[in-house]
Amino acid sequence: MKRIVQELYKSAHVAGHAASAAKTWQRNVSGLAQDSAQKSPSRAQLRAHALQSAVPMIGFGVVDCVVMTQVGSTMDAVLGARLGISSITAAAIGLFCSDSCGVLFGGTIESFAGRLGLPTANLTSEQLEMPETKRVATLGRLVGVQLGVLLGSTTLLLQGGGDADRNSAQETACAADLPSHLAATAAITTAADVVVFSKPGCPFCEEAENMLLASGVAFRKVPHDVHQKNLQELTSSTAAPSIWMHGKYVGNKYIDGGHRRPSHDLAVRRRES
Repeated sequence: MKRIVQELYKSAHVAGHAASAAKTWQRNVSGLAQDSAQKSPSRAQLRAHALQSAVPMIGFGVVDCVVMTQVGSTMDAVLGARLGISSITAAAIGLFCSDSCGVLFGGTIESFAGRLGLPTANLTSEQLEMPETKRVATLGRLVGVQLGVLLGSTTLLLQGGGDADRNSAQETACAADLPSHLAATAAITTAADVVVFSKPGCPFCEEAENMLLASGVAFRKVPHDVHQKNLQELTSSTAAPSIWMHGKYVGNKYIDGGHRRPSHDLAVRRRES
């Protein structure tokens, strides 16, 4: 009888220990689930993290676009006329400068963004490594740089070209009245605000080009020999260079900003011939 009682006591003790172990395991599992739920960032944290990722990229986009467009257009106007480089080469020079500025001023842009008082996400290191956190940060940077590029592109509205657009219809009509071989040359004279038909090694051409460059006037350089006969029919002159401004012949010298009266130059050329 005593042995039976001892066996029952042992069985009850073992069962109680097992029940206690099961409760402990359940508490641990529920605690891990709560910890996992706490580690997932909230929507407010994700929004704050996306905003912090987007704002610096807006600055990068603005700087990159402004530097690339302005430097590229300047290189196209200056080096394109002097060295004959293509527009895509000028764009590559502008891209080189814009990327360099991004590296040089990246810390300044991030520091400025940090002083704007943006909401803090307060994410832990584990939360920063979560997939949803990385996706939100990537999306914020993408939207930020696109917005910055759009803002930087507004500087293109400040560039000139309005006079050529306003006179394009009139210039096209005038070219249509000319013979086909003259119309091709006339079309070139309206391809830019200032067009210079120049000969290689011609000192007068170099002098005119240097005066234009020194005055900050962008111009398109065209071989004079190819269009010499057509230019003679259009201007009654074979002199080089042949300078055109807004589709009007202004002579072979750059004087007083090129605002000489075309009729006066034509009369002079006709007397010379």
